[in-house]
Amino acid sequence: MNELEKLLQRKHSHDAEKFILSTYQRIGNPEILYSGGLELLHHKFLFAGMKFYEHRWHMQELKVFKDALIRYRAKWVNTIGEITDSNLVVVGEQGIGDELMFSSVMPQIIGKPNKITWIASPQNYEFFKHNYKHVPSLEVLNVATSLAISALPILNAASHVTSIGELYRMYLVETQIRLPIPKYNGTIYDVEPIPSTVALVYKAGATNDTGPSRSFDPNALRYVLKGKNVVSFQMPQDSSKWFKSIGGSITSVLDTANKLATIKTIVTCDTAMAHIGLLLKKRVALIHREYIDWRWKNNLYPGVRLVHIGDLDRLKQFLDEEI
Repeated sequence: MNELEKLLQRKHSHDAEKFILSTYQRIGNPEILYSGGLELLHHKFLFAGMKFYEHRWHMQELKVFKDALIRYRAKWVNTIGEITDSNLVVVGEQGIGDELMFSSVMPQIIGKPNKITWIASPQNYEFFKHNYKHVPSLEVLNVATSLAISALPILNAASHVTSIGELYRMYLVETQIRLPIPKYNGTIYDVEPIPSTVALVYKAGATNDTGPSRSFDPNALRYVLKGKNVVSFQMPQDSSKWFKSIGGSITSVLDTANKLATIKTIVTCDTAMAHIGLLLKKRVALIHREYIDWRWKNNLYPGVRLVHIGDLDRLKQFLDEEI
């Protein structure tokens, strides 16, 4: 066990912060600050960890991206106060689930800038556009519609630029307030009610793999889900004697949200599905193995039930609880 781990195990967060800073000053690699921040987050020191999380933007991969964004006259935002009366461009550089979680900062800042242009990820674009269509000062664009984000003409008119993750991080650090889950203001439309009570996702990640990291054999849950009306949201589609497939195609988060309209409970190992379900105020059981990401450890979603794949009695108890 290294020195940082010892300090964190003893809950000495201030000493851990000092150790991270002194190590960085000695070596000079910003990855030390970022990885130290992740360790703080994994040990449930949310606000301390978020202070260091920002340093990922000084690491080579994201630094190139950041430099491209500010090659015009726009200033990179360093504090929430700087966005007042600005023409702000917000880039959704995170994954599907992270962008949904970090979007909880948007209702907190609407009205501070004169205009917000939010360049969202292709999967989330329709969802955010639908959700904020009644906010005249906020325009949601699809990052896929631009060939290169650094060449977007919108940056010529921007006074400030940042990412949705950075806005979230700054707000948490400056206010020391855990943000509530954002309210979904959209309308469910053109969707046939799904006569099921449980949505199931058993393959995790962009590759939809069935490897040992998070995915699991759905038959492991068969006895727990016995008697439940289960529909699989797995893509590509799959079905079994005891569950059916959602049918049709799911091309975006908005599609998923619409098809979840009449479903009460979600059992998933894929965190993007958990983010969507919790945003829609569904009951969510997140199946995990030994590793639990900091996003779930820090109680950012109070409604989620974490269930180890080896403790399916806990899942059964969750499913049998009164809604």
